[in-house]
Amino acid sequence: MTAFFILLVLIMNAQIFSATASNPLGVNGAQEAFYVFLGLWAFKSVVLTTVRYAKVPSIDLFIFVTPLALIAYGATAAFITFKQPIAFGILEERRILSVYVYFPLVDMLRSGRISAEKMEKAILTVMAICAVLMVAVSFKLIPAWNEVRSSNVALRSERLSIGSSFLAAFLPLLLVRLRGTEAIKRITIFILLAFALVFITQSRQLLIAIALMITLTLRPHVLLALGAAITITILLFMPFLSEQLQFYTELFSQLFSSKYLDSSWRMLSIEAVIQSLRAGEIFGHGSLSSMWQEGFQRVIGESFFLADIGIIGTSYRYGLLGIFWYLFWMTVQLTLIMEMPAASQRRRYFAVLLFLVILLPVAAPIEYRGFVTGVLFAMTAFLSSQNKQNKISGARRTVSGQMLSETA
Repeated sequence: MTAFFILLVLIMNAQIFSATASNPLGVNGAQEAFYVFLGLWAFKSVVLTTVRYAKVPSIDLFIFVTPLALIAYGATAAFITFKQPIAFGILEERRILSVYVYFPLVDMLRSGRISAEKMEKAILTVMAICAVLMVAVSFKLIPAWNEVRSSNVALRSERLSIGSSFLAAFLPLLLVRLRGTEAIKRITIFILLAFALVFITQSRQLLIAIALMITLTLRPHVLLALGAAITITILLFMPFLSEQLQFYTELFSQLFSSKYLDSSWRMLSIEAVIQSLRAGEIFGHGSLSSMWQEGFQRVIGESFFLADIGIIGTSYRYGLLGIFWYLFWMTVQLTLIMEMPAASQRRRYFAVLLFLVILLPVAAPIEYRGFVTGVLFAMTAFLSSQNKQNKISGARRTVSGQMLSETA
């Protein structure tokens, strides 16, 4: 029952049913209902911990306060700056509640109902589900529930995304430990996930982040095995891949074209934020909801989207508070990773953190990648605390042994 519950939580958390423009399985309101569930669970978890132990772990308190503080600040800033009603401001900040996935996961781990290893296997299972669903919808093996709105970039008019960011972020869980038959199994799964990302999702930012993450974190022998698998795949499917190579050459060359640098929506949004900061507006403006007087389209223009400009959008949304909060978040997360017991654990979870850091310019980890940040915090907080408990137990056994020997 616990395994099914964890799998269900992770499926919802992976954004499989999120009603986005590129998700053919999106269901209106599904993600919002999940946020309500996470909010209630977080509240229950903090209250029960307080009642039982009269103290809440500092990491739990940090995770609990983060969404509440930023939601309150962002909604208030939008009211002060644009006179947007507080209710619309809170609604617009709702995605940050995905960080609360931390609580059901860490509660299950601490209670012993599921081990860290089985939790990782559940994450890998959900990643595989995302990839299989993308392949199935792309090849019309299952029907789409939601109409996919085509990209304004003609090259990528047919792309789909079902949990792609979740899939990409946790790839290191597949690639760190490669031994024997397990290596063959994991590389096979990796090829399936890579196919979904490269040929179906076609996201430049995800592919760049994955490439950098893999290059910077994997050991040489793992990189060699992965390189060999990719080379064999390319040789086997050369006619098809040659066309895709030409496609990606053109796609990535657009990043350096004068048209992209001067007039893409992302660059125009960044320019608007820079102008705001130059004017001394350093305390944040919040975010406008499209359901209130057309949102930013009325105030700045139809090309302004905070979701596309990462930490730069954070500085516009929360001002200095957002930047300081991110510095504290990074410090806490790095500390948890360094306190984990095994080198392989530190390596793979540092790789996930590196993925989030690489994407800072285009995707804010707390506001829009909370479904990754929350899982990362849950796993690292549990494993680091487990390591501390083991050290304390070991020290007590050593002291007891010394006392017995002295008595004897």
